[in-house]
Parts: sequence; structure tokens; C-alpha cells
Amino acid sequence: DLALTIPVVKRFLDCYPEKKIIFLSDQNMAGLFEGIDRLLFIGVDLKGKQKGLFGIYHIFQLLKRNYSFDAIADLHGVIRSYLLTLLLRTLKKPLAVIDKGRFEKFALTRKENKIYRPLKHTTERYTAVFRELGFSFELPMPDPSQMRTNGTHKGSVIRIGFAPFAKHLPKMYVLDKMLEVISHFNKEGYELYFFGGGAVERAFIQEWERRFTYAKAFDRNSGWKG
Repeated sequence: DLALTIPVVKRFLDCYPEKKIIFLSDQNMAGLFEGIDRLLFIGVDLKGKQKGLFGIYHIFQLLKRNYSFDAIADLHGVIRSYLLTLLLRTLKKPLAVIDKGRFEKFALTRKENKIYRPLKHTTERYTAVFRELGFSFELPMPDPSQMRTNGTHKGSVIRIGFAPFAKHLPKMYVLDKMLEVISHFNKEGYELYFFGGGAVERAFIQEWERRFTYAKAFDRNSGWKG
């Protein structure tokens, strides 16, 4: 979910060159936002000194003391962010919270009386938060030709990243099915990248890096390698 905010904030900054974004999230995710001009990433320790209710209040004090805002966007929509935005409302600034479409998702996934209705893409939900704050912009449709870059194979290469894991098991695509998808792209003209964290996930990824010919292994010291 956090990675999907990146094209949205980049598009916002492109459309509003006079604006800046102060982005608050888990300190472990800082690397995702490196190199984005006019975006200041504020990392917080959600498992340490900024854990729990006192941690939320500590974050609020940190933001209030060190930064000023024209508007506040909650792109997360969970209890922790709800409590933080409740405190931030005291700053009397425009504030918008993401609509995660929980009812529509429940109606689609419940065992009986399912309602088959297309769901909004997550990036569209993020964009809607900015629109509610008065910033109107659209995400451009992806250009397939831009997916291709010069690579190690003959001609051009399509790079595909797979993030098959999730914190909550029901959010994960069945791994056997995921392997079918990966196998489909394990061929000339593609480079495959796997993302995950933790000992168990890394064990899966290392096995896949050995199994698939066109997988690119990641070394923390030297970066991606063949």
C-alpha cells in the first residue's frame, strides 16, 4: 500500500510545483521515498518510542513543534492514523481521510450474497484524498513502451517486481498461483524482482532467485545483480 502512494505524490508534486509534501510513515520505509524532490520523509519508530497511544501523542507533538501545514491528508485509514488526525484537527487545517471502501470489499468477499462491483484502484483512492483537499489532478495512464529499458538481454527488457507477501494472510494471493504468474514471465526479455522482508519471506525469495532463470537477486551491499 505504501509503495502505491509513490506515483500519487509524485504526480501531485509535478502538478503543483510550488507545494511540498511532509510524508510521515514507518522509519523502515524511508528508502522508498529517496530522491523525490520537495518531499520530506519523517520516519517514526512505531515499535519503539512511538508505539501505542503515548507514541501517537509524541508524533503529534513532533509535527506540531517542527512543521507547519496547509492541509493534512490521511492516506492510511487505520486506527493509529485516525487517532493522529483527531489530534491534528486541533491545528484547524483542511483535513481529508482516505475512503478505503471497506463495505464494497466486504460485499465482494463475503461467502453469500456477494455484490460483484468493480472496486476503485488504491491509487485512485489516494488521489481522491488530494482532490477532497482541493488539489485536482489525474494519474496518467501507463505507457507500456516506458516499461522497457536497455538490459542485459538482446533488445529491450521488461522489468517486473513481485511483492507476494502481506502482513495479513487473507490479503495474499495463493503462493502456488503466484508461482504460476512468475513462471509465465520467466523468459527472455524479462527481469524479475522479488520484494519481501523477514526471515521466512527472505527464505522464499532466495529460493525463487535460484529457481527462476531471469530473477535478479538483491545484495544489500552491492544492490541488484544477476
